[in-house]
Amino acid sequence: MNAFGEKIKKLRLEKKLTLRELANISGLSYSFIGSLERGGFKPSRDSIHHLSKALNNEESELLMLAGFMPNDSAELLIQLSK
Repeated sequence: MNAFGEKIKKLRLEKKLTLRELANISGLSYSFIGSLERGGFKPSRDSIHHLSKALNNEESELLMLAGFMPNDSAELLIQLSK
């Protein structure tokens, strides 16, 4: 499991969602989300967008965890959005 997968799973469990429920909300397949949680796939920007909306989480944080932006840029965006 990687940092991105751990975060997705943590957010999902905090919201008491099953993989299938998150899949229905996000429009992604439950098997794909499960693979992301286990670190089997690198997510696309589009799938990160869908997951951040479904989990009500900062998209910039998920982009950073997935390696799409440097940590310092993501941290600045998170601070500015609060």
